[in-house]
Amino acid sequence: TNARNGNRIVEMADGVYSARASLQINDPLVITRIERIIENRIIRVPVVQVVWRTQTIFVPRDPLAQTFSFTQNQVISSIGLQFTARDPSIPVTVQIRGVTTGLPNGVVFAEKVLAPNEISLSGETRIRFDDPFYAEANTSYAVVLLTNSTNYKVRTATLGKMGRWGIIT
Repeated sequence: TNARNGNRIVEMADGVYSARASLQINDPLVITRIERIIENRIIRVPVVQVVWRTQTIFVPRDPLAQTFSFTQNQVISSIGLQFTARDPSIPVTVQIRGVTTGLPNGVVFAEKVLAPNEISLSGETRIRFDDPFYAEANTSYAVVLLTNSTNYKVRTATLGKMGRWGIIT
């Protein structure tokens, strides 16, 4: 700061960036342009650059999803599914996901990979998750089935349609 007339001239540099400012004083009697460097100050700030590298691998999957919700809070440790066909060697992944605008999103709350020999075709297959999850009341979730096989078949229900034994779902 120039104490005599209150003018400031600032010059700063950070890395390869620099800035210079000059101030023009409009006095009723005299117009003066001052360009005098009062202080040189170099400020060095360490720059941390974070580079995120991601690799996207396309895995052809055709997921099947069924949404559900509860009227009370629940802890979910397992679910039951009824498979009618399975692949001889390719596993199936069962996930519980969050739901956004009626569709499953990328938030996975629970997941279990089932080998074909763990799947019963004669009745219900009970899938026990390694880590139970807390399902909040009046929040939609989705059971999502993922596999790279076209051989899997599972029973599904459509709201308001006739079920397997004549029960409206």
